[in-house]
Amino acid sequence: MLFVYRKDESSSVIYSRYITHAVEITDWNPHELLQCLQALSVQVPEHLPLVVFPTNDPSLLAFIHIRAQLSPRFVDALPSPELVTLCLYKDRFYEYLSRNGVPHPRSIALTKGGEISLAGNGQMPYPFALKPALSHVFMEKFHRKLFAVYSARELEMYCQKISGQEISLIMQELIQGEELHLIYFYVTRRGEASAVVGFRKIRQSPPDYGTASMVELYWNQELVERTLQLTRRLGYTGLGEAEYRYDPRDGEFKLLEINPRSNTFNRLSARLGVDLEYQYYLDALGSLSCTNGVLHLRDKKARWVDFSKDIPTILALRQQNRLPLGALLSSFRHLKMDGYFAVDDPAPFLYALKEFLKGGIRKKMAARESR
Repeated sequence: MLFVYRKDESSSVIYSRYITHAVEITDWNPHELLQCLQALSVQVPEHLPLVVFPTNDPSLLAFIHIRAQLSPRFVDALPSPELVTLCLYKDRFYEYLSRNGVPHPRSIALTKGGEISLAGNGQMPYPFALKPALSHVFMEKFHRKLFAVYSARELEMYCQKISGQEISLIMQELIQGEELHLIYFYVTRRGEASAVVGFRKIRQSPPDYGTASMVELYWNQELVERTLQLTRRLGYTGLGEAEYRYDPRDGEFKLLEINPRSNTFNRLSARLGVDLEYQYYLDALGSLSCTNGVLHLRDKKARWVDFSKDIPTILALRQQNRLPLGALLSSFRHLKMDGYFAVDDPAPFLYALKEFLKGGIRKKMAARESR
């Protein structure tokens, strides 16, 4: 397996025994990625196809810009470039949802750093989220998905943080509901849904508006149907993950986003027999057969955890008296796997554990120095 990663991305994957060639690039610049892939192809026998599988937003955006310039040896089963950009650029995505009557949080797209004063004149009442149009740029700078704004004072503070940054922003009503569902799906290049898996977030990092640190399998028929209906309307093919948050004000699930790629907990469903990434692989090679209908895990019970994210979340929730001990202990029932650990490939887990412990030590030392 060939693996390309950015220089400043700390990835435990490069220590996997299944990685035969790991190449470091300075940035997800399309031109640099093109040169890297062309150089890597020389190391693989010419008769073998090369299946490309972007695993994060920057690599996905870079790849769709160069896909047409690569030799036919490079194959993939990604959504079209138009759908990738529609899903990743949230201002365009929410505009599409509004035009087509898809329930989602009310949103106002802003110019880069401008028009935030709209919040002060009632255009967007508090609390609201100040979030990026393109998520990964914001995450790299602020290490979070959004700023939750509860007052004019907080708005001023966040405006100062964002000032001077070339980041397009969205003001979005903040849904207070804690129930978050994820519908992970694969649609073949022929437009047929071949696999669907439902998840529910148990915890996330940071605790309220972050990435999943613990999830469980959970089937919500209404959300599955809504998701597949939307994929048909979009003409969507490939892997995708739709995220919904329950809004207690009107009793409706609101669509937050569709990620046009794999997710971090994909191995849980694969371990239980529904391997969406393998379907992508076969479809890219033109070998996928859907004779068994839509694969799913409707009646299974299983949970997945990323200990490196979940432990800080647990500590934060316990400190805020939001996670009783009984609820904490019961959350580990039906736990099937950790995001890193594998008996036959322990090196990524050991590296992640080392980095986690180093981070904890650094925080303790910084806290002592600040006293």
